[in-house]
Amino acid sequence: MKKIYCNILVITCLLFLNNLTYSQKKSESKLSQIRVKPTVKLTEVQWNGVGCYKIEMPMGTVYFEKDKGVSGFKSFIDPEGKDWIASYMEPGPHGDYRGFPNSIGNFGHAGRDSGSTTKIVDGITEGDQVILESTNGKFTFQYWFFVDRVAIKVLKSEGEYNFLLECVSGGSANSDDYFVSADGKKHIPTAEGEFYDFTPEWFYIGDPKAKSVLFLAKTPNDDAPNENHRQILSTGEHNMDLYSFGRTGKEEKYQVRGMSGNEHICIIGFIPSDKAHNEITAMVESFLAEPFTSGVKPVKFWSSDILNRDKKWYGSEEALEIAKNVIQYQSPHGGFPKSTDLTRAPLTPGDIPPEGRGRANSIDNDATSVPMEFLAKIITATNDESLKASFARGLDYLFAAQYPNGGWPQFWPLRGDEYYSRITYNDAAMIQVMQLLSGVAGGKAPYTFVDINRRLKAILAVNKGLDCILKTQVKQKEKLTAWCAQYDEKTLLPAWARKYEPPSLSGGETVGIIQYLMTIENPTPEIIDAVNGGISWLQSVAIKGVRLDKKRNPDGRAERILVKDSKAPLLWARFYELETNRPIYLDRDSVFRYNFNEVGYERRSGYDYHGYWAADLIAKEYPSWSAKYNATKAKGIGQANQNTKKNCNC
Repeated sequence: MKKIYCNILVITCLLFLNNLTYSQKKSESKLSQIRVKPTVKLTEVQWNGVGCYKIEMPMGTVYFEKDKGVSGFKSFIDPEGKDWIASYMEPGPHGDYRGFPNSIGNFGHAGRDSGSTTKIVDGITEGDQVILESTNGKFTFQYWFFVDRVAIKVLKSEGEYNFLLECVSGGSANSDDYFVSADGKKHIPTAEGEFYDFTPEWFYIGDPKAKSVLFLAKTPNDDAPNENHRQILSTGEHNMDLYSFGRTGKEEKYQVRGMSGNEHICIIGFIPSDKAHNEITAMVESFLAEPFTSGVKPVKFWSSDILNRDKKWYGSEEALEIAKNVIQYQSPHGGFPKSTDLTRAPLTPGDIPPEGRGRANSIDNDATSVPMEFLAKIITATNDESLKASFARGLDYLFAAQYPNGGWPQFWPLRGDEYYSRITYNDAAMIQVMQLLSGVAGGKAPYTFVDINRRLKAILAVNKGLDCILKTQVKQKEKLTAWCAQYDEKTLLPAWARKYEPPSLSGGETVGIIQYLMTIENPTPEIIDAVNGGISWLQSVAIKGVRLDKKRNPDGRAERILVKDSKAPLLWARFYELETNRPIYLDRDSVFRYNFNEVGYERRSGYDYHGYWAADLIAKEYPSWSAKYNATKAKGIGQANQNTKKNCNC
């Protein structure tokens, strides 16, 4: 009996340990899905023998010296761990010179007593932003630390001041350290210095070996002098490079002049060096526009909204100038890049996405189709021959990129990547191409200028594309339903895209496809059936009684949730299971889930798993279309039946 009891006890313990291990693994799995929102964190530390505030940001880490009358950046460390200031430290023979913002009378200069004191504003040491305030009686600067930059606000100034960065790019002083001005020109600093004043007042510095560049910007633009130079010691050693706002050059003995009052703002931060110049421009401009706001997005002027301007605008000099910029991004193959601000003229070779990788030659994210429609509007208004040539090359690109089965890949020429080669309805990629080519084929405005040969090619391309659309509509028990976001280019079967985008029926893309089919004049019975089948499916899978909402968590993060609400409008899921029509939700682990709340925070709050996509289609657009074409189809079928009876020999 005792032996049996012991065996039972051992088995119980093993089961407990097994369950405990399973629970731990399940918990670890859930934790792995959680991506914590980036924050700023401040701690008090000793750094190279002095008291500092350590401010950690995703962009970089600042050691801010704070004791014994000293204030200012002692170290500014990039994501690779390279210190671009290293005040009173190696590298360089005279690290005591280096620092930021190194203003008048050593205010803000690490290692130099300026009678300063520094405090933490409102006692906040972690969050979207952390603020330090330094003063020496005459001047008071606030330092706003964000996840992507540091901004200096002047609260008090009794006299003129400056912002001065003394640094070693990439963590060491090298002869090929450089800076790039806002016009995209690359410069190597010299001992004599190069600029006295410039507008707009921003630039970024770098080291060819570094994975980051450091930008420095000031607003507002003014007539105060700016200068840069390379400090070469009497021994011939390159000690550091200097960049300043509000200070003269060597010929006037580096006088502080021209900046006073509290209006001047200085911003500094690291940006990945693989960003194109125009991308850096967009980021810096957004920071200057809203220097003390967290979560600022890069300024971007190019979007599909450019197609909705007043008709007269397309004949303006401004519109023509933008069009001239747009065609500079067209590749030798004739395609345009995605996710690129085409309104900005490319100032450096790096501004144009390179062939064969990255964003070049795509129809995804409004690429190629939107710039071509924009060009067509300008051509109609101006009859510009260079734009006509560009548009023709764009058409030839679309003709060449089409598969024999009528579909289009995300990128062409093909790159050997399955995802990029898939026939892509996602984000309206193929449908936007079909809309453009349908306009060309029909000789409709703004495409009336297109030559007859290309119009004929467009007709053939549209017919092939329609055939692809009809063939890829999924049937369930011979009943037409919806479309998937992407298809295998050879088998025309539903295919995977990214890890959280499975083969599935799409509640979003189906809407765009139906809306396109409804624009076709005199639709065939097959097109009418496709529309009716898609609408019937959308009606059957609509999610009722829940509302998509957001809640604010204790940690400050906004989180998307589904809330029960009997009065909520109809909602659709992005993905529905192919056989069951159940909404499915995948995270980056590609695991199928049926509960939205089981998806990790990062995807759930950063990706559109739900939308009200079909609401207007079902309530407004389809009824009028149906009244016209379903009645016509029924009449045609009735007439055909009568003719059959007349010819029947029975």
